[in-house]
Amino acid sequence: MMDIPVPEDTSVERVLACLKVLTRRHEGLRTHYGVDGTGSPVQKVRSEFTIPLKVEVVGSREEAVAFSGRLCREGFRITEEPPVRAGVVVDSRLPDRARRLFLVLHHIVADWFAQGIVRSEVEWLLGGGPEGALALPVQPRDLMEYESSQVGLRKRDRSTEYWRSLIPTFPRTAFPVPAVVVEPGTAMEAVFASSEMTRSCRRVSRTQGVSVPACLLACYALALSAYVGNDHVGIAVSSANRHRRAGLSALANMMQSLPVRLDVRGTHNFSDLLHRARECETQVLRYGLFDPDHAADATRDVLERRGLDLDAIPGFNCLSHGGGRPSQGSAPFEEHTITRLGGRLRHVLQMRCRSDAGILRTSLRYNAEVLPGEDVEAFLRGMARILTVYERSPEVGLEELIDLAGLPVLSRGPGWFRSEGCWVSTAQTEEMIQRIPEITKASVREEGGLVQALVSTSEPVPEERFRRLLHAQVRNHPASVVPDRFSFCE
Repeated sequence: MMDIPVPEDTSVERVLACLKVLTRRHEGLRTHYGVDGTGSPVQKVRSEFTIPLKVEVVGSREEAVAFSGRLCREGFRITEEPPVRAGVVVDSRLPDRARRLFLVLHHIVADWFAQGIVRSEVEWLLGGGPEGALALPVQPRDLMEYESSQVGLRKRDRSTEYWRSLIPTFPRTAFPVPAVVVEPGTAMEAVFASSEMTRSCRRVSRTQGVSVPACLLACYALALSAYVGNDHVGIAVSSANRHRRAGLSALANMMQSLPVRLDVRGTHNFSDLLHRARECETQVLRYGLFDPDHAADATRDVLERRGLDLDAIPGFNCLSHGGGRPSQGSAPFEEHTITRLGGRLRHVLQMRCRSDAGILRTSLRYNAEVLPGEDVEAFLRGMARILTVYERSPEVGLEELIDLAGLPVLSRGPGWFRSEGCWVSTAQTEEMIQRIPEITKASVREEGGLVQALVSTSEPVPEERFRRLLHAQVRNHPASVVPDRFSFCE
C-alpha cells in the first residue's frame, strides 16, 4: 500500500480525476485475471475502469491509520475486477478536501519498482503537472511483442547459452546445513534497517564505482560463504524487464531469477569481491531476458548430471528505489512470521533489500525449522558491519573481515567432507539415496576429489533413472550431492 500526501486544498474530485488519468495510461491497472475453459490463465483488459475510491471522514491521525489498515486488509476479486483500490481521508471540518491518498495495488499488478512509477505519476498529477509531460507508458503487450520478436528471441538464445555454460561450474551444494530434510517450514522474516549501514553502503558505492545492489550482493555472498563454509556460492538474483530502456515506464513485471556464481574465497580482498559482484550484476542485466520453459528444456540434461536444483539456491532481490509504504516503528531490528506467504517457506533463505524513506532495509526470509533465529540476526548485523569495517580499512583481508564483522559460522561435526570447494554431508547424501525404493543400502565417501557411492539394490536400477530420481530430491537435502561415481551391487 502507498501512503501519498495530498497537496493542500486538493478536492476529492481532483484526486478521482488523477486516478482516471492513471488508469487510462496503464493497461495493468484495468486488467483482471481468470482462467479459460481449458484451465489456462487469461488476462482481460478493460477499455475503461475507474479505481474504486473510498472517502473516510476522520478526526484524528489514529482514525486515519485505522482506515488505511482496513483498506489494505480487504481482499481482491481478481477474476471479476482489476485488483486496485484507493481511499482518501478528509478532515471532519473540511469534508470536501483530501488530506492523504492511500493506494492499494495487488502484487500481480505492480511490484516495488512499479509502485515507484505510480507514486511519481500520482504526485505529479496531484501537483497540477500536465499528463503530456509524463513518459509514454509501455504496456504489457508491447513487451510481449518485443520478447517474441527476432531481436527478443536472439536475446533469449544468448541467455540460454549463459545457463548452459554456467551450470557445469556451479557450486555442488546450495546451502549445506546440518543433516536434516528440508521440508516446507515455518516462514520467518528478519528485517534490519540502519542509517549507518546506509551511509557506508552509499559511500562504498561511490568510491568503488559499483552500484548499491552490487555492494549488498557482495556482502550477502561473503556472509553466505562464511556461514556455510563454501569457497564459492550460487545465488539466484531476481531480474525484471525494466532494466531495458523499452520497459522503464512499464508496470508489468516479468520477474525472473538468474543464477550467478561468486568465487568468494578466490578473491584477494573485499574490493575484489565488490567488482566480481558488479560483473554478476552485468550478467543479470545482459542475460535476464529468457523463456523459463525454454531454459529448463535446454538445461535439463546438464542439471540432472550435476544433480542441481537451481530453484533451491539462496535468493537475492534488491531494489534501491521504489514506492512502498514508510517503515513501521523505529527499532533497528524486528522479526515476525510472514503471514502473507501462508506461514510456510520451502527455500532456506531469501534476501530482500529495499530503500524505505531513504534508509536501506535488508531482510532475510528464512525457514525457521532449518535456520536458527539468532544466526539470522547475527547474519544481518554482520552484513552491515562488513561495510563499516571495510570503509575504515579497505585493505583488510577476507578472513579478518569475517572476524571483525562478527559473521556467524557453522561448525562441522563428523561425516562432512569437502568436494570442489563445497561442504558435503555423508549422512544426507546416503539418506537421499536410500529414499529410492529399490535401494537397500548406500555408503558414500570422498576419494580423489570425487564423491563415490557404493549402493546395494534389491533389483537392477538403470543409472540414468537413478540420477534423475536423485536430482528430484536434491532441494530437500541442501548438503547432499549426486555422487560422481556409483558402484551397484545386489
